[in-house]
Amino acid sequence: MKEKLQPVSNIHLQMQDAAGKLTEGIIDNWLLGIRESNPAILDMLKFPDKKPSRKLLPWSGEFAGKYVTCSALLYRLTKNAKLYTYLKSFIDQLVALQKENGYLGCWPSDCQLSGTSSREKSGDEEPYNTWDGWAHYHIMYGLLLWYQETGDRVAWDCVIKAADLCLKTFYTPSTGSRRLYDMGETEMNYALGHVFALLYRETKEQKYLDFALEVVRDFAAPGCGDYYRLALAGQEYYKTPKPRWESLHAIMALSQLYYCTGEASYKKAFTQIWRSITHTDVHNTGGFSTGEQAIGNPYENGAIETCCTVAYMALTVEMLQLTGDCTAADALELSTYNAGLGSFSPTGRWSTYNTPMEGDKKANYWEIGFQCRPGSPDLNCCSVNAPRMLGELARWAYMTDGQALYVNYYGAGQGEVQLGSSKIHICQQTQYPYAGKVSIRLSGLEGAVHKVFLRIPFWSEKTKVQVNDRIPEEAHPGYFPLEREWTDGDTIVLDFDMALRVAPGEMGYAGKCSLYRGPLLLAYDSFYCEEQMDDTPPQLSLKKLQFVQTEPAYLSGRLFYLKNGNKPLILCDMQAAGTSGTSYTTWLPSDGIDQTAGRKNITRSYRLG
Repeated sequence: MKEKLQPVSNIHLQMQDAAGKLTEGIIDNWLLGIRESNPAILDMLKFPDKKPSRKLLPWSGEFAGKYVTCSALLYRLTKNAKLYTYLKSFIDQLVALQKENGYLGCWPSDCQLSGTSSREKSGDEEPYNTWDGWAHYHIMYGLLLWYQETGDRVAWDCVIKAADLCLKTFYTPSTGSRRLYDMGETEMNYALGHVFALLYRETKEQKYLDFALEVVRDFAAPGCGDYYRLALAGQEYYKTPKPRWESLHAIMALSQLYYCTGEASYKKAFTQIWRSITHTDVHNTGGFSTGEQAIGNPYENGAIETCCTVAYMALTVEMLQLTGDCTAADALELSTYNAGLGSFSPTGRWSTYNTPMEGDKKANYWEIGFQCRPGSPDLNCCSVNAPRMLGELARWAYMTDGQALYVNYYGAGQGEVQLGSSKIHICQQTQYPYAGKVSIRLSGLEGAVHKVFLRIPFWSEKTKVQVNDRIPEEAHPGYFPLEREWTDGDTIVLDFDMALRVAPGEMGYAGKCSLYRGPLLLAYDSFYCEEQMDDTPPQLSLKKLQFVQTEPAYLSGRLFYLKNGNKPLILCDMQAAGTSGTSYTTWLPSDGIDQTAGRKNITRSYRLG
């Protein structure tokens, strides 16, 4: 079986919008130099048997893998030469640390892939759980992405050696038929099933498929999440026994197994899980989880961990590829512009652990500082993972069904993509997402009839599409097809409906609402209102609310000027919210809320006017 949609090959984007500027900052100010600023990212893997033992975390071995994953994706997206050179050197050093038996982790010989460590913890010698399978998953996945992009055989050989170690260790009668289940921490360690399914697709070697199938069978083992069986029974994800965010990486094995086997139940279970999470546990910011798991209530203001949102976005890319459902692309846009851009400092130097619906933004190395260790002062689960929210654009910005080009991402800039034998140049001129007009000029499709599909977001109810000087057509939410014999320089102009939208609050936010303009969630931050001496937001009068204009905020993001009745009101986007250190909120007291409207779309919002 094949994906409905696939990422285009040989993508190379020069993004000139807010996402592009932030991506450049992340590469220059965080990803480049991480080895030197945090030597232990690799050195913790160097001498696992050395005494005295390092006092590491159960998941410490993941840091190098998450770093390679987000960097490989950002290289695929941007073709940044400096990032290539640095990442190639980092990967060569990482691969050199692999043990002869294929092990590439941080635990001593008697504990490797066992699930426990006898190392000291808080001064005692009691064993404690390790996430060794999880750490190997992230390293193997990152190196596999790098190999697929560059053909680097050194990285590929490292993945295969690690896979061979897992094959010798688990589900093999000669070694006692140990299962991943026996390691414990199954929410994390089962992630290996995903990368083994990918290896089968890469090699067609049955042993990799057999391993992935065994992992999915183990989903139903006592004390585990039972995700596959319960999803087929229609169970909501948050009602499963283990609704942690880490399990989303293991659940991605289901979509890959559908391609491997053609078994429709894998697709059915995967789509049920994605829809359940999207409808019950994605917040107004596009961020997933509350307190690091699904709880079935997107109105609870618990921590929305960056790693959780990353996992949800990766899951959503899989959903988009599996089904071609435009709603998944809309969800990715929502997460990217709000939870994604909103989680970074203006320079990209640091990101958050928690990007709340209301509250303030703290650097991850401050809020989860307990993860810091000598030699790795900036490293934690989120710091090495957050750039992936932008890196995932490499997989969903432009896609294909094998013949047509699908345009999902709208942002100023230009780039090239490969579609079959054609190299297509795309130039977008726009102020999107701050304004609704997007001009797209295409070159490289000339000489034949081709289809181009344009993503019309769910929130744009009144969209116009025009090709060159033809009469504009009305387009409805979903993928809008354009089929014609293209010539170089043909220009498509989209005019999106940027009307303000309201999402009614419920439960703890009853009587309040969230406000959107286009894909952007708006926030109130008193820092931008000089006359406001406290953080109390004014009450919105929805029937008299009007958009006036937008302009850049002083460091990053955007300010939105509105008229709230006869009074001016300044709001900001999530990128600008909390930048100065003040608190913000995305839930505003309001009158005139229609509680029955907007229930069928992913932000539960409805159009004003």
